[in-house]
Amino acid sequence: MLNRIHVATINFGWESPDFYQQWMGSDLYELMPPMHGATIDITSPDKVSPQGVLAFFKALLDQKWTEIIKENYSAVRKQLAAPEGTNRGKQNQ
Repeated sequence: MLNRIHVATINFGWESPDFYQQWMGSDLYELMPPMHGATIDITSPDKVSPQGVLAFFKALLDQKWTEIIKENYSAVRKQLAAPEGTNRGKQNQ
């Protein structure tokens, strides 16, 4: 059996920094951690070097994986927006 340990949560914002500044409001945005690109979530456990995990993630990230992340995000949003009693929670076959 493989033991899995949560070492980090990586946030990935693909929109421009200006998008996030407008989304948060300019006053609040200055106080928030960066939301554009890959960042380590502030709630991540402190088990390994956050810089190392982030460097590894960035080394693996390419246009293909960026598109997969966007597609998965869109699919989840679509499922969450579906009314109760429809295909909500069911995977497409």
